[in-house]
Amino acid sequence: MIMKNTLNGKVTGVVFFDFCNAFGSVNRVKLLHKLKLDFGISGRLWSYVVSFLSGRRAWIEVNQLVGEWLELLYGTSAGTMLEMILFLARVHDTPASVSFKFADDLVSRAVAEDIPSVQKSVQEAMDQLAD
Repeated sequence: MIMKNTLNGKVTGVVFFDFCNAFGSVNRVKLLHKLKLDFGISGRLWSYVVSFLSGRRAWIEVNQLVGEWLELLYGTSAGTMLEMILFLARVHDTPASVSFKFADDLVSRAVAEDIPSVQKSVQEAMDQLAD
């Protein structure tokens, strides 16, 4: 694509987004809000998801020293079957200017006649994603 655009006298810009700890950083309150409003989840399924995400705890062990239990307020419960589905539900409304490469890897492409136009398009995509 980039080579074809270059041969046609166009400029291509690409920005890759890779969320650090994407699944572990999902805000559960926002996720639950989105599940209810965007997907209409209610009733028993709603209760199950709320229960599934609530009361998660973890501890850290370093050199055989074990820390105290901590309540986890973020994340989609790593290693579970629902982890990916819940993360995708959280990001399902990603702007059209940004596409998925793989679960938590996104890309935005812009093609234009000049660099300032490409920069403007890519910046708009980043702003939309931030919103």
